[in-house]
Amino acid sequence: MFEVPKNLDTILHIGAGHCEELSAYLASDAKHIVLVEPNPGTAESLRQRTQGEARVEVLALAITDDPALNQLYEFNLPEAASLYRPTGLLKMYPGLRVSAQHSVATCTLEQLVNEHPLKGDRNLLVLQAPGAELTLIKSLIDTTNIEHFSHFWITCPHDAYYQASAPAEVLLVELKQHGYEVSAEGGLNSEWPKWQLTSNPLVRQLEAVKTEKQALSDALQARESELEYVHANLVSVKGELSEARKEFDRKQSEWDKQKQKLLKEEEQKSMETSELRHELDKERRSHAETREEVKKLMESLNEKNKKLAEAEGKLQTVVKQLDEQSAGVQRFEDLEAKLNALSGTITNHIDKKLLNTTKQIEGSMGLQQYLSSGELPLNYHGWPISPDLGLYLAEKIETQNFDLIIEFGSGTSTSLFAKTVMNKVWRSQSSGRKQALLERGHEEGYTKDLAFVEPAEEDLPKRVVTFEHKKEYYDKTANLLKQGGLGKVVDLVHAPLVDYEYKGESFLYYACDEKLSDLAKMLGGRRANILVLVDGPPGATGPLARFPALPKLLNALPLCRFDVILDDYNRKEEKDVANKWLEMLKSRGVSYSEERISLEKGAVCITVGNG
Repeated sequence: MFEVPKNLDTILHIGAGHCEELSAYLASDAKHIVLVEPNPGTAESLRQRTQGEARVEVLALAITDDPALNQLYEFNLPEAASLYRPTGLLKMYPGLRVSAQHSVATCTLEQLVNEHPLKGDRNLLVLQAPGAELTLIKSLIDTTNIEHFSHFWITCPHDAYYQASAPAEVLLVELKQHGYEVSAEGGLNSEWPKWQLTSNPLVRQLEAVKTEKQALSDALQARESELEYVHANLVSVKGELSEARKEFDRKQSEWDKQKQKLLKEEEQKSMETSELRHELDKERRSHAETREEVKKLMESLNEKNKKLAEAEGKLQTVVKQLDEQSAGVQRFEDLEAKLNALSGTITNHIDKKLLNTTKQIEGSMGLQQYLSSGELPLNYHGWPISPDLGLYLAEKIETQNFDLIIEFGSGTSTSLFAKTVMNKVWRSQSSGRKQALLERGHEEGYTKDLAFVEPAEEDLPKRVVTFEHKKEYYDKTANLLKQGGLGKVVDLVHAPLVDYEYKGESFLYYACDEKLSDLAKMLGGRRANILVLVDGPPGATGPLARFPALPKLLNALPLCRFDVILDDYNRKEEKDVANKWLEMLKSRGVSYSEERISLEKGAVCITVGNG
């Protein structure tokens, strides 16, 4: 890297990447540092590194004169990322492949300079834009913005590596013609040599004098030619002037007739405008009536919200009754100790009564929810997770910010995840934003939540990714999501069990490798925060059946942070799985923490990558 010049006003770095020069920039006396990087993820990383540095501004932009060049190609050769297709580079590296592609924001170099004005001529331009070097330098020359820069640091290969690019020798000749001389060179034997150029004021003055002399000579010659032409045509012009006068008189007469015709047409249009204004007034009155109807609908909605609040009060009463009934159960258990002969019969009778009471209470609560919101309630008996685990997961999502939720084994938890995510995002919106989303959802057939929760194709994956191996449970979960309007939030993957080996041990586990690889590409190396629920496959598939979840996640997404929840921790096999995870993390040197959760069936949360 070259030494940063002193007394600079601005350092403008186009194609900053991870900016290995940042420490040198910050150590300089430059007043402003503008880092321009097209890759959004890399630009965000630069912003985080320069937080608190008032001199530094990071722009996520690609600099090009062609707005159509808005695709950034990343290759398996990191320094070769470019907006242009490789040509000469592909001949040098036949194995070159595109590893990622990003849609990026663009602007011209002239726009960039106008929006970030440069003071004086003591500025440094660092140019690391493979394939665009000569195009950007010519843009500076054509707009005279080159006069602002006293120094250039340019990375440019000796050969044309990209479509429409030029070798370094052409670029250096162009800059030399405009008063810049090479003051230092670096990496000349590598594929990406670097040059430091400094302006020579004398050369600039000489070029300016030559340009001015040529302009004066051209102007003098043009003036002489013009005088000869004027003299030669003066006589002819006098004759033509006389004819033109006659033609003017004739045209004047025609124009007078045309003027009368236009006046009549204008009068007709005035009448039509009056009719249109009448129609507009009518539409305005209709619009006022529509607004009044909307106002009435809002009043009706407020009334329904009041009824919902009353229903919640009734729900609290029911919960209190349930607590009282639980106290009654304790009294029955005390009697059981005294009446051993009748304990079995009494206990079975009480259990049946309690189960029936619980189901009746949950049925009442679910019916009130359905009558209030029109949504069927989640079922916590039989197939799904236990209610206390569901509450723990909902609280965790509400209190922490997760980029993604991954679930091994589907069920009611899938609907719970999707609904909790949508509720959290909906509450975070401003009232104006909510109204806009509701209007959009009405026009496009979305629910109020899916209007903004569903990601775009180029965005991150869906918020919840669920793997299910049994087609029967896959269909049941898909039906639950469809009934709840949650399908666009969840990526439900049918992943049959396949063979998997870990250090000589054989397992049957979900066929999830391809989907995890897709997630890694979508995250693009970002250190995402991911919640993982491991609730499958069942233990009948083999010893330590749930163990493969963590090694597969670490291999596919090594940079991410995980909160891994393992259900059924009261069982010995799940304890063995957790202990085997901890041994693996210690052997890999991965930081972690462990939290055992007191639930009906037990659970443990292992946080991976928190150091």
